[in-house]
Amino acid sequence: MKLEEQNISRNLRREGKSMREIELIVKCSRGSISRWVKDIELTEQQRIDLFNRNPINNGKYKFHLVEASKKNKEKHEKIRATYREEGFKQALKLEPLHVSVCMLYWAEGAKSRYTTRLINSDVRMLKLFLVFLQKYFEISADRIAVYLNCYTDIHDLDEIKNHWLSELNLPKSCLRKPQVNCYSSYSKKKRKGKCEFGTCTLQVLKGMKVFEHIMGALEFYKENLK
Repeated sequence: MKLEEQNISRNLRREGKSMREIELIVKCSRGSISRWVKDIELTEQQRIDLFNRNPINNGKYKFHLVEASKKNKEKHEKIRATYREEGFKQALKLEPLHVSVCMLYWAEGAKSRYTTRLINSDVRMLKLFLVFLQKYFEISADRIAVYLNCYTDIHDLDEIKNHWLSELNLPKSCLRKPQVNCYSSYSKKKRKGKCEFGTCTLQVLKGMKVFEHIMGALEFYKENLK
């Protein structure tokens, strides 16, 4: 996989570019681009803009699309509000696991409403997150993506992969393309014993419910746990 092209493709998709536009810029197949950006959800306005930029449509259905998008947006906002309310109600119980993971996510988790992911170098934090996902949402391994950011000067890549997967008790199918960096020999000595296995990111696929639940819970915790 071409990491540079992948990163460019993801950034362009976040900007609202179409698959065709990205294909012309990065010079990669549309199939590869589609795999790279499949977890990126476009905003309603970006969808409208894509539709109206398509010469086939020629603005013919612009009004109807806007109305449909508005209704669709309202529908999804209601769903999100329901999930936030569920999180708020769960927070009222002050269960230690729920409190600790929500606070952990507040500190270390992604804040974009379109992505639910937690990054850490401490496997214990990530284990706690997985227990939380299983207990409150029954999230199975096929909905977890694992991204690694590491150095291979102390441990080779296979050792690093096996370390994280075995510690988290996740199958290889969860693993995505790792980000591998390089260090000088001086830095290697300085880094000995510190994040030897790099950092691991756990991403919940189709994790809107989890994200909104946590955000709803944090509304309570921010006000009451002072």
